[in-house]
Amino acid sequence: MKKKEFVSFEEARKFARKLKLSGLKGWNKWCATDTKPDIPKSPDSTYKNSGWVSWGDFLGIEKAKKFVRNLKKNV
Repeated sequence: MKKKEFVSFEEARKFARKLKLSGLKGWNKWCATDTKPDIPKSPDSTYKNSGWVSWGDFLGIEKAKKFVRNLKKNV
């Protein structure tokens, strides 16, 4: 059985961030309705040795969380 080929971690993360999902639930919902064949449904396991940090990093929501925290500190 041939192993499925996926894009690099960096390419997959760039694509995922463009989706502007709010978290893992959004990712799972997207995967259930509109997948891209070269993007894994389980990037956390596919890329675990290729740069994976967290779902927040992959989806681009880490920076948003930090921004919101800073706003709350300044109120």
